[in-house]
Amino acid sequence: MRTVTVSAPYRIDLAGGWSDTSPMSEECGGVVLNVAVEIIGRPRLIARASPDLDWFGGYQDLKTAVRRVAKFSGDVQFESPFPEGTGLGISSILAACGVAACWKLQGREWTNAELAEAAAQVEREMGTDGGWQDQWGAIVPGAKLLTGRTASDVIAHPVACEGLAERLILADTGNSRLAADILHRVVGFYRDKATYPIWKGVFHGLQEGARDASEFTIAADWSELGRCLIETERLSETFTGACSEDEFAFLRNTCHGWKYCGAGGGGFMIALAHDVDGAKAALREHGLTVYNWRVADEGLRVEE
Repeated sequence: MRTVTVSAPYRIDLAGGWSDTSPMSEECGGVVLNVAVEIIGRPRLIARASPDLDWFGGYQDLKTAVRRVAKFSGDVQFESPFPEGTGLGISSILAACGVAACWKLQGREWTNAELAEAAAQVEREMGTDGGWQDQWGAIVPGAKLLTGRTASDVIAHPVACEGLAERLILADTGNSRLAADILHRVVGFYRDKATYPIWKGVFHGLQEGARDASEFTIAADWSELGRCLIETERLSETFTGACSEDEFAFLRNTCHGWKYCGAGGGGFMIALAHDVDGAKAALREHGLTVYNWRVADEGLRVEE
């Protein structure tokens, strides 16, 4: 029996998250700086498609949505070493992997934009509408500044990030929080005439923060990049109600800045350190699990 396996890296977002979220990004355009990463000691995210239908296994809602969007009658299975709610873009990335596996088995070719839009359609089918940065963050390897209004018109601008992996710490807080839990609040800010001016200011700040963070990453200006992380978190707090600035205040002596990954308020966080060993020790002392990682030089990998 022929089986197609598609694997992908994770993504960590440095700045601009939430600016890619529908329907706001359609009006103003999203700008996000993120990085495709391999987590050392953990497998990539995986989807497998085969012609025979088998409803055993997890991710049943995701399986149903992927089969519908891909117009596929066979089976799709998913594997992730982490649960949803980590802030690493897992659900959207698995959606992209699943659609790609189905399409490959059907003999269909695709562009990055077509696959990213299909992953967004899967999310909509599941009622978890979100942004487009997750799937683009994994489809395109390395660090990049993503700009666009919808998943289908995003442009990925490569960003040199030499030295970043040696200084940016990735850690799991152990607490999950799903983006869908926060999305209605963000959209509410956008649609409420009373809070729209607040939303517009925050949105503009997120866009500019992503552009600044891109420049500081290229220049290896870690102090300024750390400031961008903190400012991004402060802006996001308007939407999420959760800010890591005070929660991780114990990092002030060892780090330039820090923030939650993804929607915020739980899951993984990143810390840009000037004292890497000291920061890792402090994180572990406070109960976080630290993971080694590297910049992914390969996006989606298709195997038969």
